[in-house]
Amino acid sequence: MRAKKKKSKIKMRKSTRIAYIIIACILFAISSFTLFGSFLGGKTDKTKEEIYSYTNKFNYGYQVNLVPNKYIENKTLGMNEKAYITDLIDNIGLDLGYNYQSDTKSTIKYKYSIKGVLSGVYTKDGNEQKVWNKEYTIKELTEDTIIDKGFSIKENVKLDLKDQNKLVKDFEQDIGISLDAKYNVYFEVQTNTEIDGEQVENKYISSVSVELGKKTTTIEGENNKEDKQYVSKEIIHQAGISSATKIFNIILFIISVIMLNYLTTKTVGMNKTRNEFRQELNRILRLCQDKLVQVSSKLEVDAVNVIDVKDFGEIALTSKKPTKIAARCTVFAESDLVHKAQIGHKKEDIIAGLCESVVNNYLNNVAKGKKIKTPIVFQGGVSKNIGVIKAFEKVTKEKIITDENGHLMGALGVAILSKKEKEEIFNFSVLDLNFETKGYECKRCPNHCEIIAIKKDKKIIDSWGNRCEKGSLI
Repeated sequence: MRAKKKKSKIKMRKSTRIAYIIIACILFAISSFTLFGSFLGGKTDKTKEEIYSYTNKFNYGYQVNLVPNKYIENKTLGMNEKAYITDLIDNIGLDLGYNYQSDTKSTIKYKYSIKGVLSGVYTKDGNEQKVWNKEYTIKELTEDTIIDKGFSIKENVKLDLKDQNKLVKDFEQDIGISLDAKYNVYFEVQTNTEIDGEQVENKYISSVSVELGKKTTTIEGENNKEDKQYVSKEIIHQAGISSATKIFNIILFIISVIMLNYLTTKTVGMNKTRNEFRQELNRILRLCQDKLVQVSSKLEVDAVNVIDVKDFGEIALTSKKPTKIAARCTVFAESDLVHKAQIGHKKEDIIAGLCESVVNNYLNNVAKGKKIKTPIVFQGGVSKNIGVIKAFEKVTKEKIITDENGHLMGALGVAILSKKEKEEIFNFSVLDLNFETKGYECKRCPNHCEIIAIKKDKKIIDSWGNRCEKGSLI
């Protein structure tokens, strides 16, 4: 029974494959998150909305009642006076008013009180120091409840401050310091109501101030003062997801799962050779079953017993520590390569080392004794291998110039030379020519180079192996 042939994976450029996998993962994450959120009831938003507003307003009025005197005919003075003679004041009739107004009808509980505070301030070196404070109850705490949008309070207070004025003067005489004294009337109101389950509490204080201990008395306060307040409540909104959005995300989820499964099981990442030579090279390699070298030893590269030539250059560039490969001859190089693979050297390090061994072999044998000057032009089929190009640049520390048609330069050169020669009719007389290869030991310098020479009809036509110009046989 014939075994089933294992299907090969589709080869993709590594960067392209990784990009597709990342896109699939992003789609999977977005669709999963959206669907998970829809099953939990959708997105929750919190906002603050105004549920209530109210205004505190305070106003006051007064009249100053005078003691009988021969200086001022009127028995009372109004608020239009800037100051009043302290010794002529009998009492002050103070009218206090408070108004609470809101935008919503509710049950409002409120309480209020009125108190007087005698305070003395001593000024030393330009700094005010509060040295005296005494409280008086003018109106006991009063409570009430009303169901409405607001309410009003009106109170009339009669202030007889002759005792307080005398107390200030006695304090200054007994203690021996001058005071800035005032009698402050504080009107304090507290309210409480409930709006949409929220307790709304309000505390408001306003005051009227009467100057004491001076020849004249002034009365001051913030009349018709308004204080507007706004109350907000945190509202939780449950944002639902439409059916169309759910269907779209389900489709997105399925596509992302299929993409991930296909990319991870049906494809494999490969480093592509980035030149125009690749198509022609692939055609040739397919005829050779995509094999450049096959060894009898077990050289495992991606579980295949071969090395693909089309990936040599790009694989070599990924190496961080190229393996040292013997460069004297191909037999030693092959033996050393197998050994390095068996002891665990990485594939990319071995291939990078092989590229460097090609360079070292060329410089030590072919270019032995010759000084390589810039500009350096690399041509021939090997110039298509980016790994070898980078190895040459690493050794020479110079920029290597290549051409996209570098592998055709030899053929172009022959064509140019043949064009310059006289045209002759081709014949097979070349078969009668006698070529001979012979080795020599050069003794023209201490190097004693071994030189290989090629003779045509006993005449030397080429030689190599010399380390200096003295060994040249041509």
